[in-house]
Amino acid sequence: MPRPEWVIPGVARRGEVALLHGHPGCGKSTLAIDIACSVAGGIHHSLAAAAYHRPQRVLVIAGEGGGADFVERVHAWFESSEDRAQVAEIVGAHLVVATQPVDVADEQGRLALVQEALKAFNGEIPDLIVVDTVSACATSIDENSSTDVAGMIGGLRRAFATPSPEEPEPGPLWLLIHHQPKGVKNGSASPRGSGAWRGNVDLELEVVRKGDELEVRQRKGNRIAGLEDKHFTLTTYDFGQVDEFGVRATAPFTVPLSREAPGNADLAERQVSCCEAFRRILEETFTAEEPPTTRAFRAYLQENRGELSVSGRDWDRFHKVAIEDGYVLRERKGRALYLRPRPGPGPTPPGT
Repeated sequence: MPRPEWVIPGVARRGEVALLHGHPGCGKSTLAIDIACSVAGGIHHSLAAAAYHRPQRVLVIAGEGGGADFVERVHAWFESSEDRAQVAEIVGAHLVVATQPVDVADEQGRLALVQEALKAFNGEIPDLIVVDTVSACATSIDENSSTDVAGMIGGLRRAFATPSPEEPEPGPLWLLIHHQPKGVKNGSASPRGSGAWRGNVDLELEVVRKGDELEVRQRKGNRIAGLEDKHFTLTTYDFGQVDEFGVRATAPFTVPLSREAPGNADLAERQVSCCEAFRRILEETFTAEEPPTTRAFRAYLQENRGELSVSGRDWDRFHKVAIEDGYVLRERKGRALYLRPRPGPGPTPPGT
Protein backbone atom coordinates (compact mmCIF):
# COMPACT_ATOMS: atom_id res chain seq x y z
CA MET A 1 0.00 0.00 0.00
CA PRO A 2 1.43 3.43 -0.91
CA ARG A 3 2.27 5.79 1.91
CA PRO A 4 -0.46 8.31 2.76
CA GLU A 5 -0.20 11.72 1.13
CA TRP A 6 1.33 14.68 2.87
CA VAL A 7 -1.10 17.20 4.32
CA ILE A 8 1.62 19.49 5.64
CA PRO A 9 4.57 18.52 3.40
CA GLY A 10 7.49 17.15 5.37
CA VAL A 11 5.56 17.43 8.64
CA ALA A 12 2.36 15.37 8.78
CA ARG A 13 0.43 12.93 6.58
CA ARG A 14 -3.14 11.74 6.29
CA GLY A 15 -4.05 9.09 8.86
CA GLU A 16 -1.96 10.70 11.59
CA VAL A 17 -2.87 12.55 14.79
CA ALA A 18 -1.01 15.74 15.72
CA LEU A 19 -1.19 17.72 18.96
CA LEU A 20 -0.64 21.49 19.11
CA HIS A 21 -0.59 22.79 22.68
CA GLY A 22 0.22 25.91 24.65
CA HIS A 23 -1.05 28.22 27.37
CA PRO A 24 -4.36 30.11 26.94
CA GLY A 25 -3.86 33.20 24.78
CA CYS A 26 -0.54 32.03 23.33
CA GLY A 27 -1.85 32.09 19.75
CA LYS A 28 -2.31 28.36 19.13
CA SER A 29 -5.83 28.73 17.68
CA THR A 30 -4.67 31.58 15.45
CA LEU A 31 -1.76 29.44 14.23
CA ALA A 32 -4.19 26.56 13.60
CA ILE A 33 -6.33 28.84 11.41
CA ASP A 34 -3.17 29.83 9.53
CA ILE A 35 -2.39 26.14 8.92
CA ALA A 36 -6.00 25.31 7.95
CA CYS A 37 -6.28 28.13 5.41
CA SER A 38 -2.87 27.31 3.91
CA VAL A 39 -3.73 23.62 3.54
CA ALA A 40 -7.16 24.40 2.06
CA GLY A 41 -5.58 26.79 -0.44
CA GLY A 42 -2.73 24.46 -1.39
CA ILE A 43 -0.18 27.17 -0.60
CA HIS A 44 3.01 27.19 1.41
CA HIS A 45 2.95 27.41 5.17
CA SER A 46 6.08 28.30 7.10
CA LEU A 47 5.99 25.01 9.03
CA ALA A 48 5.95 22.95 5.82
CA ALA A 49 8.95 21.81 3.82
CA ALA A 50 7.31 22.91 0.56
CA ALA A 51 4.04 24.03 -0.99
CA TYR A 52 1.52 21.27 -1.67
CA HIS A 53 0.41 20.62 -5.23
CA ARG A 54 -3.35 21.02 -4.73
CA PRO A 55 -5.93 22.57 -2.40
CA GLN A 56 -7.05 20.07 0.23
CA ARG A 57 -10.33 19.49 2.04
CA VAL A 58 -10.29 20.98 5.55
CA LEU A 59 -12.85 20.76 8.34
CA VAL A 60 -12.48 23.02 11.39
CA ILE A 61 -14.48 22.33 14.55
CA ALA A 62 -14.58 25.80 16.14
CA GLY A 63 -15.52 24.63 19.62
CA GLU A 64 -14.19 27.81 21.22
CA GLY A 65 -14.94 31.32 20.00
CA GLY A 66 -17.83 30.40 17.72
CA GLY A 67 -18.40 30.94 14.02
CA ALA A 68 -18.42 34.75 14.04
CA ASP A 69 -15.02 34.86 15.70
CA PHE A 70 -13.68 32.34 13.19
CA VAL A 71 -14.93 34.37 10.20
CA GLU A 72 -13.19 37.46 11.56
CA ARG A 73 -9.92 35.55 11.98
CA VAL A 74 -10.12 34.08 8.48
CA HIS A 75 -10.77 37.56 7.09
CA ALA A 76 -7.68 38.81 8.93
CA TRP A 77 -5.70 35.90 7.45
CA PHE A 78 -6.72 36.88 3.91
CA GLU A 79 -5.86 40.50 4.51
CA SER A 80 -2.42 39.67 5.91
CA SER A 81 -0.86 39.53 2.42
CA GLU A 82 -1.85 40.08 -1.18
CA ASP A 83 -0.99 36.51 -2.16
CA ARG A 84 -3.22 34.97 0.44
CA ALA A 85 -6.14 37.23 -0.39
CA GLN A 86 -6.30 35.69 -3.87
CA VAL A 87 -7.22 32.20 -2.63
CA ALA A 88 -10.54 33.19 -1.07
CA GLU A 89 -12.29 30.53 -3.14
CA ILE A 90 -11.21 28.00 -0.50
CA VAL A 91 -13.85 29.30 1.89
CA GLY A 92 -16.62 27.83 -0.23
CA ALA A 93 -14.79 25.00 -1.97
CA HIS A 94 -12.33 23.48 0.49
CA LEU A 95 -12.87 24.88 3.98
CA VAL A 96 -15.87 23.85 6.11
CA VAL A 97 -16.44 25.16 9.63
CA ALA A 98 -18.52 23.52 12.36
CA THR A 99 -19.45 26.37 14.69
CA GLN A 100 -20.70 24.14 17.52
CA PRO A 101 -18.54 21.75 19.58
CA VAL A 102 -18.64 18.07 18.57
CA ASP A 103 -17.64 15.41 21.10
CA VAL A 104 -14.97 13.59 19.09
CA ALA A 105 -14.20 11.36 22.08
CA ASP A 106 -17.64 9.77 21.90
CA GLU A 107 -18.28 7.07 19.29
CA GLN A 108 -21.72 8.43 18.38
CA GLY A 109 -20.30 11.95 18.18
CA ARG A 110 -17.58 10.76 15.78
CA LEU A 111 -20.13 8.88 13.68
CA ALA A 112 -22.27 12.00 13.32
CA LEU A 113 -19.18 14.04 12.46
CA VAL A 114 -18.12 11.56 9.78
CA GLN A 115 -21.56 11.65 8.17
CA GLU A 116 -21.66 15.44 8.12
CA ALA A 117 -18.08 15.69 6.82
CA LEU A 118 -18.74 13.28 3.96
CA LYS A 119 -21.91 15.20 3.10
CA ALA A 120 -20.04 18.51 3.13
CA PHE A 121 -17.30 17.19 0.80
CA ASN A 122 -19.57 15.22 -1.58
CA GLY A 123 -18.54 11.82 -0.26
CA GLU A 124 -14.82 12.60 -0.06
CA ILE A 125 -12.85 12.13 3.17
CA PRO A 126 -11.37 15.38 4.53
CA ASP A 127 -7.61 15.73 4.36
CA LEU A 128 -7.37 17.73 7.60
CA ILE A 129 -9.66 18.07 10.62
CA VAL A 130 -8.79 20.74 13.18
CA VAL A 131 -10.30 20.25 16.66
CA ASP A 132 -10.29 23.55 18.61
CA THR A 133 -10.02 22.64 21.46
CA VAL A 134 -9.78 19.24 23.16
CA SER A 135 -11.43 20.60 26.32
CA ALA A 136 -14.43 21.84 24.28
CA CYS A 137 -14.69 18.87 21.91
CA ALA A 138 -13.84 15.85 24.09
CA THR A 139 -16.18 16.33 27.01
CA SER A 140 -16.99 12.64 27.52
CA ILE A 141 -13.47 11.64 28.62
CA ASP A 142 -11.16 12.35 31.53
CA GLU A 143 -8.09 13.99 29.99
CA ASN A 144 -6.04 12.70 32.94
CA SER A 145 -6.94 9.07 32.19
CA SER A 146 -4.46 7.26 29.94
CA THR A 147 -7.16 4.74 29.01
CA ASP A 148 -9.61 7.47 27.94
CA VAL A 149 -6.99 9.40 25.99
CA ALA A 150 -5.66 6.32 24.18
CA GLY A 151 -9.22 5.22 23.39
CA MET A 152 -10.12 8.60 21.94
CA ILE A 153 -7.03 8.84 19.72
CA GLY A 154 -7.55 5.27 18.53
CA GLY A 155 -11.15 6.15 17.71
CA LEU A 156 -10.02 9.15 15.65
CA ARG A 157 -7.68 6.95 13.62
CA ARG A 158 -10.53 4.51 12.85
CA ALA A 159 -13.29 7.09 12.35
CA PHE A 160 -13.10 7.19 8.54
CA ALA A 161 -12.12 3.52 8.04
CA THR A 162 -13.24 2.33 4.62
CA PRO A 163 -15.38 -0.82 4.40
CA SER A 164 -13.10 -2.41 1.80
CA PRO A 165 -9.82 -3.62 3.32
CA GLU A 166 -8.47 -4.31 -0.18
CA GLU A 167 -8.44 -0.62 -1.11
CA PRO A 168 -8.11 1.17 2.21
CA GLU A 169 -8.13 4.95 2.08
CA PRO A 170 -6.27 6.71 4.87
CA GLY A 171 -8.30 8.93 7.13
CA PRO A 172 -7.64 12.62 7.66
CA LEU A 173 -4.84 14.24 9.58
CA TRP A 174 -6.33 15.22 12.94
CA LEU A 175 -4.88 18.40 14.45
CA LEU A 176 -5.88 18.61 18.11
CA ILE A 177 -5.53 21.96 19.90
CA HIS A 178 -4.94 21.51 23.63
CA HIS A 179 -4.02 23.57 26.70
CA GLN A 180 -1.08 23.30 29.07
CA PRO A 181 -1.46 23.01 32.87
CA LYS A 182 -2.29 26.15 34.83
CA GLY A 183 0.33 27.56 37.14
CA VAL A 184 3.22 26.27 35.01
CA LYS A 185 5.48 28.80 33.35
CA ASN A 186 5.20 29.41 29.62
CA GLY A 187 7.16 26.76 27.77
CA SER A 188 6.39 23.86 30.11
CA ALA A 189 6.62 21.52 27.10
CA SER A 190 3.80 19.29 28.37
CA PRO A 191 0.15 19.13 27.33
CA ARG A 192 -2.40 19.18 30.13
CA GLY A 193 -3.56 15.82 31.44
CA SER A 194 -2.25 12.30 30.97
CA GLY A 195 1.13 11.49 29.47
CA ALA A 196 -0.83 9.37 27.00
CA TRP A 197 -1.41 12.49 24.91
CA ARG A 198 2.27 12.54 24.01
CA GLY A 199 2.53 8.75 23.85
CA ASN A 200 -0.31 8.23 21.37
CA VAL A 201 0.07 11.08 18.86
CA ASP A 202 2.39 11.06 15.85
CA LEU A 203 3.42 14.71 16.06
CA GLU A 204 3.55 17.10 19.00
CA LEU A 205 4.11 20.83 18.62
CA GLU A 206 4.28 23.35 21.44
CA VAL A 207 3.43 27.04 20.99
CA VAL A 208 5.32 29.46 23.26
CA ARG A 209 4.47 33.15 23.26
CA LYS A 210 7.02 35.83 24.16
CA GLY A 211 5.38 39.21 23.80
CA ASP A 212 4.12 39.38 20.22
CA GLU A 213 6.42 36.57 19.05
CA LEU A 214 5.35 32.93 18.81
CA GLU A 215 7.81 30.06 18.82
CA VAL A 216 6.65 26.64 17.59
CA ARG A 217 8.73 23.81 19.06
CA GLN A 218 8.63 20.22 17.93
CA ARG A 219 8.34 17.85 20.91
CA LYS A 220 7.61 14.60 19.06
CA GLY A 221 7.90 13.41 15.47
CA ASN A 222 11.20 11.58 14.98
CA ARG A 223 10.63 11.09 11.27
CA ILE A 224 10.67 14.83 10.60
CA ALA A 225 14.35 15.57 10.35
CA GLY A 226 15.20 19.22 10.01
CA LEU A 227 11.97 20.63 11.41
CA GLU A 228 13.67 23.34 13.43
CA ASP A 229 11.78 25.63 15.78
CA LYS A 230 9.73 28.17 13.83
CA HIS A 231 9.05 31.76 14.81
CA PHE A 232 5.99 33.89 14.02
CA THR A 233 4.79 37.37 14.92
CA LEU A 234 1.28 37.64 16.32
CA THR A 235 -0.31 40.81 15.00
CA THR A 236 -3.82 42.24 14.76
CA TYR A 237 -5.90 43.23 11.74
CA ASP A 238 -8.34 46.12 12.16
CA PHE A 239 -11.44 45.73 9.97
CA GLY A 240 -12.19 49.44 10.17
CA GLN A 241 -15.67 48.64 11.54
CA VAL A 242 -17.23 49.60 14.89
CA ASP A 243 -20.22 47.75 16.33
CA GLU A 244 -23.23 49.33 18.02
CA PHE A 245 -21.40 49.40 21.36
CA GLY A 246 -18.39 51.28 20.01
CA VAL A 247 -16.15 48.19 20.00
CA ARG A 248 -13.76 47.97 17.03
CA ALA A 249 -13.80 44.72 15.05
CA THR A 250 -10.31 43.21 15.12
CA ALA A 251 -8.81 39.72 14.78
CA PRO A 252 -5.31 38.27 15.23
CA PHE A 253 -3.21 36.52 12.59
CA THR A 254 0.32 35.14 12.41
CA VAL A 255 3.19 36.29 10.20
CA PRO A 256 6.39 34.23 9.81
CA LEU A 257 9.49 36.10 10.89
CA SER A 258 11.13 34.68 7.77
CA ARG A 259 9.56 35.76 4.49
CA GLU A 260 11.37 33.14 2.43
CA ALA A 261 8.29 31.05 1.66
CA PRO A 262 7.75 30.63 -2.09
CA GLY A 263 4.98 32.65 -3.67
CA ASN A 264 1.97 31.19 -5.45
CA ALA A 265 1.66 30.51 -9.15
CA ASP A 266 -0.57 32.82 -11.17
CA LEU A 267 -4.19 32.18 -10.34
CA ALA A 268 -7.07 31.73 -12.72
CA GLU A 269 -9.56 34.51 -13.37
CA ARG A 270 -12.22 32.38 -11.62
CA GLN A 271 -10.16 32.36 -8.44
CA VAL A 272 -9.75 36.11 -8.48
CA SER A 273 -13.52 36.48 -9.00
CA CYS A 274 -14.14 34.26 -5.99
CA CYS A 275 -11.80 36.43 -3.97
CA GLU A 276 -13.75 39.55 -4.87
CA ALA A 277 -17.03 37.81 -4.04
CA PHE A 278 -15.66 36.83 -0.64
CA ARG A 279 -14.57 40.39 0.05
CA ARG A 280 -18.08 41.64 -0.79
CA ILE A 281 -19.63 39.08 1.54
CA LEU A 282 -17.37 40.21 4.37
CA GLU A 283 -18.14 43.85 3.72
CA GLU A 284 -21.88 43.09 3.81
CA THR A 285 -21.38 41.12 7.03
CA PHE A 286 -19.75 44.02 8.81
CA THR A 287 -22.06 46.69 7.42
CA ALA A 288 -25.20 44.65 8.13
CA GLU A 289 -27.81 46.06 10.47
CA GLU A 290 -26.75 43.53 13.11
CA PRO A 291 -23.06 42.47 13.42
CA PRO A 292 -22.20 38.73 13.57
CA THR A 293 -21.22 38.87 17.25
CA THR A 294 -24.61 40.35 18.11
CA ARG A 295 -26.43 37.71 16.04
CA ALA A 296 -24.48 34.96 17.80
CA PHE A 297 -25.44 36.33 21.24
CA ARG A 298 -29.08 36.66 20.20
CA ALA A 299 -29.07 33.05 18.98
CA TYR A 300 -27.62 31.96 22.35
CA LEU A 301 -30.51 33.67 24.14
CA GLN A 302 -33.14 32.14 21.89
CA GLU A 303 -31.69 28.62 22.08
CA ASN A 304 -31.55 28.68 25.88
CA ARG A 305 -34.91 30.10 26.88
CA GLY A 306 -35.14 30.23 30.66
CA GLU A 307 -32.63 31.27 33.30
CA LEU A 308 -29.05 31.45 32.04
CA SER A 309 -25.70 33.03 32.87
CA VAL A 310 -23.50 35.40 30.88
CA SER A 311 -20.12 36.97 31.50
CA GLY A 312 -19.80 40.54 32.67
CA ARG A 313 -18.11 41.41 29.38
CA ASP A 314 -21.01 40.05 27.32
CA TRP A 315 -23.52 41.86 29.50
CA ASP A 316 -21.67 45.13 29.00
CA ARG A 317 -21.68 44.63 25.23
CA PHE A 318 -25.07 42.99 24.66
CA HIS A 319 -27.37 44.05 27.51
CA LYS A 320 -29.57 45.93 25.03
CA VAL A 321 -29.98 42.74 23.00
CA ALA A 322 -30.89 40.76 26.13
CA ILE A 323 -33.50 43.34 27.11
CA GLU A 324 -34.93 43.35 23.56
CA ASP A 325 -35.24 39.57 23.72
CA GLY A 326 -37.17 39.70 26.98
CA TYR A 327 -34.50 39.10 29.63
CA VAL A 328 -33.79 40.95 32.87
CA LEU A 329 -30.85 40.72 35.24
CA ARG A 330 -31.66 38.44 38.21
CA GLU A 331 -28.42 38.54 40.19
CA ARG A 332 -24.66 38.95 39.93
CA LYS A 333 -22.21 36.44 41.44
CA GLY A 334 -18.56 37.30 41.01
CA ARG A 335 -17.90 37.66 37.26
CA ALA A 336 -21.10 35.83 36.24
CA LEU A 337 -24.47 37.48 35.73
CA TYR A 338 -27.66 35.47 35.88
CA LEU A 339 -30.58 36.42 33.63
CA ARG A 340 -34.22 35.36 33.66
CA PRO A 341 -37.05 35.92 31.19
CA ARG A 342 -39.05 39.05 31.89
CA PRO A 343 -42.66 38.32 32.88
CA GLY A 344 -45.02 39.54 30.23
CA PRO A 345 -46.10 38.89 26.66
CA GLY A 346 -42.63 37.86 25.46
CA PRO A 347 -39.58 39.28 23.69
CA THR A 348 -39.62 42.65 22.03
CA PRO A 349 -39.01 42.27 18.28
CA PRO A 350 -35.66 43.78 17.25
CA GLY A 351 -35.90 47.30 15.84
CA THR A 352 -39.22 48.14 17.46
